Amino acid sequence: MKRSLLLGFALLVAACATPEASKEEKDAASSQYVACLAKTAPTYDDGRSDASTIGLAVYNSCRREFQAWLDVSAKGMSPGARQMFYERMEKRGPEAATQVVLKRRAALRQQQ
Repeated sequence: MKRSLLLGFALLVAACATPEASKEEKDAASSQYVACLAKTAPTYDDGRSDASTIGLAVYNSCRREFQAWLDVSAKGMSPGARQMFYERMEKRGPEAATQVVLKRRAALRQQQ
């Protein structure tokens, strides 16, 4: 009986585990998110407003792509590691979008 329970538990754990995403999958999801940020930033950025405010708007507009990238990147992680990863990256998402806005502004200044 004990042996059957252990075997059943092992099979359940194995069934819940997802294999890690391939490098190609991760790269594709990352590229889609970065492309969304780059495409969306000019829509919101007037060049004068606070960059972090614009970055937050850009981040929120690309939320679907961000979530897809998180999901692909978290494949194969344990539930606890996945939760920590999501929490850490949720804080960094708006910062990354703000950096896209700042880099765009710098590029525009160099063109003038």
